[in-house]
Amino acid sequence: MRDTFSSIAVNKKGGIGMLRYKIIFTLLLSILLFISCSDYKKGTDDRPAPPIKHELVLKKDQNKWKVRKPRVTRGDTLVWVAPDSSDMSFQFPGNISRFLEPLNDQKDKLTDGYLKYLKAGDSLRLVVKRTAPYRVIEYAIFVLADSMYVEGDTPPEIQVEW
Repeated sequence: MRDTFSSIAVNKKGGIGMLRYKIIFTLLLSILLFISCSDYKKGTDDRPAPPIKHELVLKKDQNKWKVRKPRVTRGDTLVWVAPDSSDMSFQFPGNISRFLEPLNDQKDKLTDGYLKYLKAGDSLRLVVKRTAPYRVIEYAIFVLADSMYVEGDTPPEIQVEW
């Protein structure tokens, strides 16, 4: 019995036999798989990140109205506030209901599903839907007092990200 075991475990030159290589390889592979699985679990979280409120400030700079491009994720809220000096008109693409929904159905509801008129000082609050596809959404804002469109990334955009 002893001769059989020694012939399996040790090759003719006295090194480690094939069985020991297999055992060591299996142990190392098991350790690597365990480590990689535990790192994977740490990186994933089933809970969504808390929603962020993005306040989009409309500014007049050198006779041009400007707004920044927000980078939003699902569940975030977008808030535009019309300046005290002018009413504003918002126009979103016709399919905006796939991406955004009003925070308050009465106050923030879009006319015909894609238009919104704001009196000076009023606000528009829209929430990025949890089912919103990831993409860039172009929209337009018209400042009535100055009879001009707001510039952003020409036209203004909303970036929906992961």
